[in-house]
Amino acid sequence: MRKLIKKRFTAFLIDITILGVLEVFILIILMTNINRSFLCVYSLATAIIYSLFFCKDIINGQSIGKRILKLQIITENGDAANLRNIIVRNIIALLQPIDALYMMNNRGKRLGDIICKTEVVDVSRKIKYKSNPLLLIVYRIIVFFITLSFFFAIWMISYLIK
Repeated sequence: MRKLIKKRFTAFLIDITILGVLEVFILIILMTNINRSFLCVYSLATAIIYSLFFCKDIINGQSIGKRILKLQIITENGDAANLRNIIVRNIIALLQPIDALYMMNNRGKRLGDIICKTEVVDVSRKIKYKSNPLLLIVYRIIVFFITLSFFFAIWMISYLIK
């Protein structure tokens, strides 16, 4: 059990590191000058990264970190998890302190796993996901625009306050 928790944590660190490097890279590309529009540029970059984070496991239930460490998200009954559950469990990951407590006290399952009835397992046999590539793109676009609208709202509020 402890080994699985360590592998999950390591996979999470790999994913967060990749996303952090991507965010810095996107910021460098988008930022031409720092002025009032900086918050807008930063919001766009952050929306891109968060949308990637929320969708990071939608290809065969594996993120890059999970793929490297040979982990996969499946349902509690051993089937492939659906895309909606994977995205919801990643959104719930924003509650990191609560998530960590659940993971330590519930056989290595995060709060997102409990709510979505999923689990992360070592890949002894890889569960084949029957995913439509077009559906994967549509999910990513939907999540991106939802995330972008959230950060745009924050930008607009902060712009109006000034």
